[in-house]
Amino acid sequence: MKNHVNHSISFREYSNESLCIELIDSAFDVVLECTVETNAIDDFEDIREFSERKNDKIRGWHRQNLIVAVDWKNELVLKILKNRDIIQALPIYMEKDEDRILAFFMLTKYGIEQKCQIIDEYTYTRLTEKREGHVFYDSLYTDLIYKTSNGLTDFAVFYFNPDEAGLLYGQTKEKTPEGIGSYLESTMGQILYEYHGAPELIDQKLIRLSSRVVLATEFSQ
Repeated sequence: MKNHVNHSISFREYSNESLCIELIDSAFDVVLECTVETNAIDDFEDIREFSERKNDKIRGWHRQNLIVAVDWKNELVLKILKNRDIIQALPIYMEKDEDRILAFFMLTKYGIEQKCQIIDEYTYTRLTEKREGHVFYDSLYTDLIYKTSNGLTDFAVFYFNPDEAGLLYGQTKEKTPEGIGSYLESTMGQILYEYHGAPELIDQKLIRLSSRVVLATEFSQ
């Protein structure tokens, strides 16, 4: 079994509920935090150069988490987010934050769709051995999460023990729990990622897996 190497965009929220965008690898570990946490949702101040109407629009976009802050000098992050069609080409406004300039970008239509699915809806389905035992027959894995989009299903099966937990991640054209179970039994060599280790790390990986932009393509710098 070979763990493939690629990178994906992941959405989550900072502690103050502002939108955070990260680059994660195929092991569902953070490679790069692309955005900067700000208090703009609650503390946005009118920009003098803008009309009252435009300031109100920006304030509303912040409340809906449709704007992210990026370090203006971080060319790599800007390239990643623009090439992935996550942020618009130009910032809505900029402001100084100590020794750096923050650029505030509106999400693209695609970025908004992903944010709504990942943050607002959480479209992964979760099943457990107790509810769907036949899916996990004769297996140490006890839980399944999956999501079907564009004819392809992203899934992960996992288990937790006091000293160790495990995770298998893959993609299949199967769309039902039974189909995923059959796929696992017949094609274990085609699993994209496997991990066994500390339970808390499995939890983190599952969160990042389920917060990824759907079927993100391989990133190359």
